[in-house]
Amino acid sequence: MVIELKNVGKTYNAGKDEEVKALSGVDLKIEQGEFICIFGVSGSGKSTLLHLIGAMDTPTEGSVEYNGKNIAKLSDKEQARFRNENIGFLFQDYALIPYRSVEDNLKIPLYFSKFKASEFKEITNKKLEEVGMSQYLRRKVSSLSGGQKQKVALARALTCNPSVILCDEPTGALDSKSSEEILNLLLNIKKNGTTVIVVTHNMMFEDYSDRNIYIKDGHISEA
Repeated sequence: MVIELKNVGKTYNAGKDEEVKALSGVDLKIEQGEFICIFGVSGSGKSTLLHLIGAMDTPTEGSVEYNGKNIAKLSDKEQARFRNENIGFLFQDYALIPYRSVEDNLKIPLYFSKFKASEFKEITNKKLEEVGMSQYLRRKVSSLSGGQKQKVALARALTCNPSVILCDEPTGALDSKSSEEILNLLLNIKKNGTTVIVVTHNMMFEDYSDRNIYIKDGHISEA
């Protein structure tokens, strides 16, 4: 699935008669199976860019297209379905329910998917195996370490077989060993043809990506 941003801008209202331009004139094309890293200081616009790519927000100007289809034109319901079927998300804070089991957390996106309930167990087992967490199926999330939680979150992101994985500071709360493990898992996912887009401060990613994108004051450059 080809992702293309055309002259994308995003402006937020910051109060009475005050606006903040988070992105301006962004043109970006991402091919299926690429590993892209987006770098920038806090407030540079990198998370805004990720949210627009993930159909979690809509641009003020320009378009975000998947295979030529402008996802900003979809209704809220259509965008939700599009995200569930095509995009997996990985966040710095894991976004897991701590008092529920690992299995319960992985099932959440499946309830809104095309899969039947009879398939849930097989899917959750397979995705946990892919990230090396099979033995933690019935463990409560609250009992896991940070690195283990992020592996579970990654398994959950993969449950609906997305073509794109979007990662917002996926190693921001992890030690160096766990960060390296998450990076290696993402590289393996990329080898399977999934597009991986990472927003990060962690320069470890810089040497492993296909392309690095740098954002400053809402504008992008590549290296």
